[in-house]
Amino acid sequence: MNVFKTLSQVLRPIWIFTWMKLFLLVAYAYHTCEVYRMNQVFSTVFRNLFSAAIEVLAILYGFVSLIIFYVLLDLLFSRVRWLRVLFNVLFLIFFGWTSAYYFGVSFSPDFALIAETIRDGMSSLTLEIAAHWLDPIPLMVAGIFSVIFLIAEFFKRAISKYDYSYQWGRKVAVVAGLVAFIIVCPIDPHNEVSRFARVAYQYYTKPVYENIHIGPNEFPYIKSSFAYTDMQRSSEKPNVFVIVVESFNERFVGVKTKDGKEVTPFFNQLKEQGLYVDHYYSPTVLSMIGYGAMYTSVIPAIRGIMLRTEADIYCYPKVFAENGYKTMIFIQEEPFFPAKAKEIGFEDYKSIFDLAQPEDYEFRRSSTCYEDRVVYKYVFKHLDELEAQRQKTGDKRPFFANIVTLYNHTAFGAPENRRFMVKDPQNLREHYMNTVYLSDEGLAQFFEELAKRPYLKNSLVIITGDHGYPTGEHGVTTTESGVFEESFRVPFLMIWNGVIKPAKIKAREAVYSHIDLAPTLIDLLKLNIGRHHMTGQSIFAPRVPRSVLLIQPYNGTYLMSVRYPWKYRKHVKSDKEHLYNLAEDPHEEKNLLENFLTKPPVDLEVFRKDVEYGFVNQYLMEHNQIWNSEDKSK
Repeated sequence: MNVFKTLSQVLRPIWIFTWMKLFLLVAYAYHTCEVYRMNQVFSTVFRNLFSAAIEVLAILYGFVSLIIFYVLLDLLFSRVRWLRVLFNVLFLIFFGWTSAYYFGVSFSPDFALIAETIRDGMSSLTLEIAAHWLDPIPLMVAGIFSVIFLIAEFFKRAISKYDYSYQWGRKVAVVAGLVAFIIVCPIDPHNEVSRFARVAYQYYTKPVYENIHIGPNEFPYIKSSFAYTDMQRSSEKPNVFVIVVESFNERFVGVKTKDGKEVTPFFNQLKEQGLYVDHYYSPTVLSMIGYGAMYTSVIPAIRGIMLRTEADIYCYPKVFAENGYKTMIFIQEEPFFPAKAKEIGFEDYKSIFDLAQPEDYEFRRSSTCYEDRVVYKYVFKHLDELEAQRQKTGDKRPFFANIVTLYNHTAFGAPENRRFMVKDPQNLREHYMNTVYLSDEGLAQFFEELAKRPYLKNSLVIITGDHGYPTGEHGVTTTESGVFEESFRVPFLMIWNGVIKPAKIKAREAVYSHIDLAPTLIDLLKLNIGRHHMTGQSIFAPRVPRSVLLIQPYNGTYLMSVRYPWKYRKHVKSDKEHLYNLAEDPHEEKNLLENFLTKPPVDLEVFRKDVEYGFVNQYLMEHNQIWNSEDKSK
């Protein structure tokens, strides 16, 4: 009996009634009902007694695990009243935030996304986007009840009323043990707080890769020379513009609104004048990861951002600089970029945020987010200044300019006077149409200004997107949870008047991604390069069957391989596999692996080996074995 009495005393903080626990019970019940309603599973989950019993047990386990997490926090700070009150309120707000995040984007907050965003530098735009994702109601409720509990604490000690000092150490040890069990147990804890804690634990303890054996002095990517293709080339080096349009979803090219207006009218005409790749991908869903793939010709990391690590890399803008180009980048806001620009190979770094004047404010939708037309305005202003200097100094270097736009960024939403597609947008897709149209309008202005300048007559222009963006297809509205084509496919267009003939590379011929941009430019312009670590392929090279690897690093991590018409997807966390035939099912509605009794139409081992390459790449990045700039003998 003494054992049971002791156990009862130790577990008393869990089962004893408090007003905070009552609030958590009501909030958890509401959250659970809303989740079922959103996922439309009431009719299927409770269709028989067995499934109903399992689900009820899961719901109860979710509430108990939530209470256990709360009790541990309450116990830890129970000896100091003001700390106890503070952390009770913080727990309440955190619970509200996790619910707000879930209801805002339809999936649990991913610790990896938050940790890497904080580590790599916050910006005002990052905070704006984060706020846009949240459903305000759970946060408002949490805030209101925080005030109520503070008032109740002041008059009635509603939070700090119960004394847990008796056997405090044992109580903390037992409850901490229960928390540890919840975190490591494979059963889904069924509440956002516990899920967040579990993902945080796995982020720091579970390795991304296992059983990879590469010697410390091995650099598998390094090649001694570049394989140029046998093609006719212009003897004169052109100016080169690489325009990266923010969130440029290829599926909006050629699309019309309900009343027949083209969403990208200028680009629709422009792509008939150059070389257009029908199936071109960003290998990831976040901007800076996509830029890294472009600059290095290496697939992105599963965890972390290559450009923000200390890994030794060799970027193609540096190749242009070494081949006599004046290199520059125009970008709006990216906290880490100024310090990294020189290392990447940019001689000039220009922030539109610093250049913009009050006259440009009518073309912005936040303090740092200007329409693309403003970006191009300052691009040409800077180029005109450089040209004037060149006339004085005799500098003959052609220009290489990377232009990164931002206006077509989540949260999409043009001011009312700049809505030319849908005057009264009712959903994300319609908001996106308004902003991507303005990006298209900006491209028209770019080419208009380009044509005015004789010194830029010989220019090669590449237009692509940093990544796509889901606008409700498959019920997804954020790139951080997107795994379908709309999140990865972007346009790719090359225009060099008089040199590149208009053509289209169709998907059945070949598919490409951002890692192929650098090899394509080096091949086309026959830039001298020597040793390199590029893993991509020039689009002018003979077309052979190969895989395009795509990585969604969040929400449990998805690795994908495209070998057209097949697209394979693996969810790393659950090991679940999907296979689609993009030729017959371009919207990825039918998973050909859904029925495990049916033989797959292709050899899945080929695709499994493709995605394993993602883990090898992660290992090489973390061990700084992508590039060895010091070893000239390799």
